[in-house]
Amino acid sequence: MKKTAFMLALLMVLSLSVASCGKNQEPKPDPNPDATPGVTDPTPNDPTPDEPTPDAPTPDKPTPDEPTPDDPTPDDGAFLVEDAEEFKKPFTGYETITVENGNLQVGELVLIDASHPYSADKAGEVVRVKSYNVNGFAAVLTSKTTLNFVALRKMQEMNSDMQTALNVTYLLCIQAGYLTNEELTDLHTNYPGEYPEAAGESDLHTGRAATVSVFTGAMNYPFRNSAVTNVAGWVEENAHKYGYIMGNDVNENAKLRYVGVPHATYMQANGLDLAGYLAKLQDGEKLQITDHQDLTWTVYRVEASEGASSEIQVPTGMTYSISGDNDGGFIVTVKGICE
Repeated sequence: MKKTAFMLALLMVLSLSVASCGKNQEPKPDPNPDATPGVTDPTPNDPTPDEPTPDAPTPDKPTPDEPTPDDPTPDDGAFLVEDAEEFKKPFTGYETITVENGNLQVGELVLIDASHPYSADKAGEVVRVKSYNVNGFAAVLTSKTTLNFVALRKMQEMNSDMQTALNVTYLLCIQAGYLTNEELTDLHTNYPGEYPEAAGESDLHTGRAATVSVFTGAMNYPFRNSAVTNVAGWVEENAHKYGYIMGNDVNENAKLRYVGVPHATYMQANGLDLAGYLAKLQDGEKLQITDHQDLTWTVYRVEASEGASSEIQVPTGMTYSISGDNDGGFIVTVKGICE
């Protein structure tokens, strides 16, 4: 009996010892499960890092294994393909086409401000950024963020080239993309510092504009933060190659607006904003613009007619696009040189 009691006591001691070791060896939680391996975060200049506030959403990280939807989009970016052969087509004269004047508020060159109001329902189709990993990635502050498909493609391309050029894994993070009139009204009322433009007066209604910060993989920095000046400098110098122009900063974040490569190239070279560029085109001059790939475009403006439609002369057999300017005219953009 004594031997049996001794054995039972020994087993109880061993059981308690094993249970205690298991509890002590339980793995500790990762303090930063979202950190990207291999990314070195820049150190902010002051003790308080420019991180999102506790109640603010953290930027959604790109998901490389997220499939691209198979459904085609009407705005599939075909005009973006800069096939050099298209620019070699000879100019043989003009033909006349008819364009509905309702399209004066449709396209990448619509001017929007207090004197040129615009409704977000004119923007056309936009797509969810996280669902379209086409030419690299773009980080977003919330997973609901949407953007025009062409503008998204070019921003993703810019992100990819920026990473290669600077040897970083950082991304431009879209703080705000396409906003409806109702959404902007609410944001402007509650956060006027971050959304200074009233509904109907912002190019965020187009789906081709975005305010952006810089997401390092573990921290979201304002675009103008001194810790990420290499990114800001590169974007300022190269955005026009992807069809983007720089707008006025909002709370240290940059405003980017997609207008198309030839237009952004001309504005960058001549120090013009969109309003100044459109005013230049109103002079009636045909601009011949050579981009960073040595491809030459022809751009001209046609004043809209009274009534429901306008007749526009376009070059026969050449590739072109037409955008309204929201100021009584249409901008014709031609791949190649025409008189």
